[in-house]
Amino acid sequence: MMFMVSDKASLELKKVMESEANKGKNLILYFIGAGCSGPSLGMALDDSTDGLVELNSNQINAYIEPKLKEYLDQIGEIKVDYITNEHGEGYKISVGDSDCGAGGCAGCAGHHE
Repeated sequence: MMFMVSDKASLELKKVMESEANKGKNLILYFIGAGCSGPSLGMALDDSTDGLVELNSNQINAYIEPKLKEYLDQIGEIKVDYITNEHGEGYKISVGDSDCGAGGCAGCAGHHE
């Protein structure tokens, strides 16, 4: 599976997407940039999905650019979770198969063995 949404993230996303202000909008995942820990993705709600590829998981539909899909085919899946900790709460988007993503920094070397 290329796209995985946790149960908690699904519940929270549904609340946001079903609100009066966001009815009819679509969840868009987009590339922000890449660093030592791999690629970073962001989320937004938008009316248009022209030219985008649809992904489905846990009753959530999301859309990504075709180039991002090609990239994911090579490195792994997108995982969306909703976390709560001492710093607050919010969505966590992970890309790839490890916590270190596709990056190559020395601190992640043990995770790629």
